Amino acid sequence: MGDGRVLPQWDLRLKDGMIAEAGQNLPAGGEEEIDAAGCEVFPGFIDPCCSIGCMGLPTSYRDNNEVSAPLVPEMNLKYSFDPDELTRQEFWRSGITAVGLTAANGAVLGGQTVAVKTPPMRMKDRIIREHVFLKGCVTDGPRDTFGGSSKCPMTRMGIFGLLETIFAKTERKEPEKRNEKEQVIAQVIAGELPLVLSAEKKSEIQAALHFAAGRHLKIHIVDGYEFDRCLPEMKACGAGLIVGNLSSLSQKSKHHMNLSALRELLSAGCPAAFTTSCGGFSDGREVFLWDAIDAYRAGVDAEDIVRMMTSGAARILGVDDRIGTLETGKDADIVIYTAHPVKSYQARVRACLVNGEVIYHE
Repeated sequence: MGDGRVLPQWDLRLKDGMIAEAGQNLPAGGEEEIDAAGCEVFPGFIDPCCSIGCMGLPTSYRDNNEVSAPLVPEMNLKYSFDPDELTRQEFWRSGITAVGLTAANGAVLGGQTVAVKTPPMRMKDRIIREHVFLKGCVTDGPRDTFGGSSKCPMTRMGIFGLLETIFAKTERKEPEKRNEKEQVIAQVIAGELPLVLSAEKKSEIQAALHFAAGRHLKIHIVDGYEFDRCLPEMKACGAGLIVGNLSSLSQKSKHHMNLSALRELLSAGCPAAFTTSCGGFSDGREVFLWDAIDAYRAGVDAEDIVRMMTSGAARILGVDDRIGTLETGKDADIVIYTAHPVKSYQARVRACLVNGEVIYHE
C-alpha cells in the first residue's frame, strides 16, 4: 500500500485517473480489468531529488545549475524542465512514476523544486506541484563554483555565513520591504517551504542541522552519506533523509555507511527516500532499485524500504495528499511487479499505470 501495510487479495477500482475504491472482492462493474494475481502491486515509485529532466542531456549543460550568484532561492526549476529529456529516460520501466526536479550543487541556495510525473503527457498534466522545497548545498559544490574566482563562498564558513546573513536580513525586514529572494526565505522561516540541503560528511550534516534547529526550520538532508553518525541530531530536528546514489563513486564504501541505521531513523518518524542523484548529478533509473536492495541486504525491512520509495518520498515533496499510497482519492499511479523488487533481482515490471492510464505493459 506504500504505508507499510501488505494487503493480500486487494482490488482497486480506478476512475478519472484516480483510485475510486479499494478493498477485497470488489464487484465487477464492467470496466476493463488488469489481472495482477501472483504479482506484487505498489504505488508508483518516487525520486524526490532528481536532475534528469533539466540537465540538457545528452550534452549535459546542466540547466538546473544557476551560478550567477551563490544565493538564487527565487529560481523555479519548472523553467528548466525539458519533458523530452525526462521521457527518454523511461523511468516508468522501473516503476518510477514521479520525480522532484531539483537544482544542482553549484549554488548555496539554488532554487525551488517542482514535482512532476515521468511519462509523456501534456505539460500541465505532468506537474504535480510547484515550489515543493528550496534546494541548497553545503558541500564542496559552491566552493568549487565560486572559490576559484576568489568570490564568497571559498570555505564552509563562507557558505554558512551567506545563509546566516540572508536569513537574519529577512527576519529583520518588514514583509512589504522584502525583495524576491527574501520573500522565499520568509516562507522557509514560516515553515511553509521546507529546506533541503545537500550534505555528505558528518560535519556538513551536523552544521546544516544546527543551522536549521536554531531557527526551527523544516529541513531534509540529501546525499547524507554519513547520516548514521548524526542520528541524534536528525531525530531531534525531525529531519528527513534522501539517500544519495550509493553506486556513484562507491559512496557507500567511501563513507563506510551503516545502512541499517535507516531502521532507527524510520522508527523515529523521520521521512526517508532514495534518489538517483549524487552531488547534484543523476544517473539512470536502475540505481534507484539497486540502492533499495542494498538497504534490504543491510537488514532494513522490505516494507519500510517500500515506504521510502513511495510515501516517504511523497511526504518529503509535500505531495502525499496525491501520490505515495494506494488509497481512495489518490492519483492512480500504480506499478505491478512479477515479484518483490526489493527482495528479488529477478523481479520485473509487468505493468505501470499513471493517472489510471497504462503507460507500459510487457
